[in-house]
Amino acid sequence: TMLKATIVAMAAVQTVSGFTAPAHFSPKSPSLQTCQPFTKGPRTSMRTPTALQLRSELTLYGNRNSRSPLIEWYLVEINKQYTHSEDRSSNPNPFGKIPGLRDDKVELFESGAILLYLSDKYGESNTPEKRADAAKWIVW
Repeated sequence: TMLKATIVAMAAVQTVSGFTAPAHFSPKSPSLQTCQPFTKGPRTSMRTPTALQLRSELTLYGNRNSRSPLIEWYLVEINKQYTHSEDRSSNPNPFGKIPGLRDDKVELFESGAILLYLSDKYGESNTPEKRADAAKWIVW
């Protein structure tokens, strides 16, 4: 499945070559960006936020030193628009740690729980068998 491939690929990148962060994780980047799926043309998924884009219902809280790039990778793979924030003051994690996710009224933390939720809601886990296949790679 796409989620399994994303997790295995991310683990390989981290194991073989160290960590490679998405393009918008740079010291000069703003703390809040809206991220959109890839489109045909120039390969860029990160755009400067506008008032309309900041209304995205899905907000991911994290930075390059957390497990949030794994979640971002999956969001890009399933073409789900989201807003990225490095602001920990509105993070849904009660301990202020990252990654965290807010999807309308649902608040989650811990990368595994977030990936399972995203796979259930937006991805391909529409049967118990597919969910089990994804879960074994998430908790691996």
